Amino acid sequence: MKHGYVIACGIVLLMLGANAPAQTQPSDDTDLAPGFKLRTSGGIDVGAIYLEVVQFGTDWTETEEHDVFTPTAKPTTQPSSKILSGAFKTPGGEFTLTEQVDAADQGVHFSADMSSDQGIDSKEVAVAVDLPVAIFGGKEITVDGQAVKMPQDPAPKDQPQIFQNSGARQIDLPTPDGTLTLTGNFDIWLQDDRQWGDQRYGLRLRFSPDSGQIKDSKIDLQMKWKPAENK
Repeated sequence: MKHGYVIACGIVLLMLGANAPAQTQPSDDTDLAPGFKLRTSGGIDVGAIYLEVVQFGTDWTETEEHDVFTPTAKPTTQPSSKILSGAFKTPGGEFTLTEQVDAADQGVHFSADMSSDQGIDSKEVAVAVDLPVAIFGGKEITVDGQAVKMPQDPAPKDQPQIFQNSGARQIDLPTPDGTLTLTGNFDIWLQDDRQWGDQRYGLRLRFSPDSGQIKDSKIDLQMKWKPAENK
């Protein structure tokens, strides 16, 4: 993450409080694989964890997938494969977002492409992973085997950063119901969102390229779900 975000953009990101509706799973979710549900808006629910594509404009204004993406489903040759494509409108211009989700061993393979012929100036394009404080507060996640403590108490004002890493390969997110494992090759940013009224930690997996004038940006990752032994 760019350092200016932490200090200069707290006021702009007050809009993150509008994210609360993304936490409520709609009734029209499609089952992808055990533990995984795909929303018609393109986001993915894994238990209490929610993942969606986001983009930050030049002033760090955030555009979230569930607010702007109205995709159409493309035909596939396999019933276990889902392809969604459509306009992803931001204040700086309109991307075409294409997502493909394929059922895989113990989970799904997810890929996404954000494209724009003219290019759209962006501070960041990422998959945002919402981690509820009620589940992760005071607990640990792991990044490439390194334990990362999730603070129980809210971060000091304008100091939301918890962790960042370049070239992460595996992230393990344990919950009482099971563990979600994300694998790929991406830069990550983790912060405490309570400063903006959200009871969650925000983990972002950055596309490549993730910033600048974006004409074509991609991400590719595997998601696996291992239920807890008592479930």
